[in-house]
Amino acid sequence: MLNQNYGISLQHIPYKGVAPALNDLLGGQVQIAFASLPSVLQYINSQKLIALGVSSSKRSPVLPDVPSISEKVPGFSGSLWIGLFAPKGTPKPVVDKLQKEMQLTLANPDLKEKLQSSGVELASMTSAEFAKQLQDDIARWAKIVKASGASLD
Repeated sequence: MLNQNYGISLQHIPYKGVAPALNDLLGGQVQIAFASLPSVLQYINSQKLIALGVSSSKRSPVLPDVPSISEKVPGFSGSLWIGLFAPKGTPKPVVDKLQKEMQLTLANPDLKEKLQSSGVELASMTSAEFAKQLQDDIARWAKIVKASGASLD
């Protein structure tokens, strides 16, 4: 996205997970990496890594002095989200119960504090809202991947 829209030349290096990428970043084999905040926060706090920016549309509450990339690159947004999925055809009452139980679990003050202190920002949405978010993201990223010429090896 940065290469295509903003003339920034970054080389994509495919890793099998964030751990090998962080090993190379910490070891100096690569100079920059995009990674989820929970996976790098300990290294930022211990000053082993420098946070250049967060990819969400706004600053993170756990790193308020680190700018959002969108502050320098208008329109940039690359937020990571985690969702709960069930097989297609799962009865609506089951989906509704799973969603209700997940919301109750995430409302637990101890869990909420632990997640938020690690850089996770909790969002609550209905299954219909989540389905729309998923479809919007698929459409958005499909255009970016197609324009990049990326392919599966």
